[in-house]
Amino acid sequence: MVAPAAAQIDIVVGQSREDFKTRYRETYRISRELSISEVERLKDFLRRPPAAEQLSESELATLKNNVADVLISQSVLPERLFRSFITMYGTSDLGEIWRGYIVQKMPELCLRLTNADERSEGVRFLWDRAGEEEGPFLAEAVLGLDRLHAKRPELVSAERMSQNCAAWVASPARKAAARRIVLQVLVNYDAPTARRLALQFLAKESDILLKASALATLGLIGNASDRPAVEAFRTHPDMRLSEAASAALKRLGG
Repeated sequence: MVAPAAAQIDIVVGQSREDFKTRYRETYRISRELSISEVERLKDFLRRPPAAEQLSESELATLKNNVADVLISQSVLPERLFRSFITMYGTSDLGEIWRGYIVQKMPELCLRLTNADERSEGVRFLWDRAGEEEGPFLAEAVLGLDRLHAKRPELVSAERMSQNCAAWVASPARKAAARRIVLQVLVNYDAPTARRLALQFLAKESDILLKASALATLGLIGNASDRPAVEAFRTHPDMRLSEAASAALKRLGG
């Protein structure tokens, strides 16, 4: 028999002192029709710092990620949930992993919001995270903006996405891991610029995975004139590059 919501929440928040796997499993059984008090218990759990838990920071963030999904998908969006997310992001002792999940959840939360001012603030939040020169969440924010544009294009300008993504991809100050993801997003907004940057990365960039992303990009949007640049990597000793080049060449017709 499925436990009542209160008992499930006891398990998830650690009151019954179950192990991680049990707590994780229960997150998928929580009702989408919670009472106000049950919602508040889960919101309190989201505000719990890693130092107050027996779990690792990664495990705690995983539970919070699932709990956030439960709250966002309630049949009636809980009051002040958006404000809670904004406040939690600004609380550094909640840990970087959970703060990254907050960035990832923001698009879905924005789509549920009925308050236009909050929705606009949520979109600005994503632009701000993407624009932070030393910020760790460029990729998460850009992917979120891309999702919002796909579902509500009036919320996120395609022109702004094109201009900013191109600048972020081209910036050596940004982390290569984020740049390779943003390059893939840029394809949706400005394919010619994405192609040009991809060719530049093959010629000048030292990061292996960014080069692999450039090869994948050329496989998607390149043309026959790009074959020599891609061909040069088909026998590269690093399999990540040789395999990416072979896949791109197949797409390019050879």
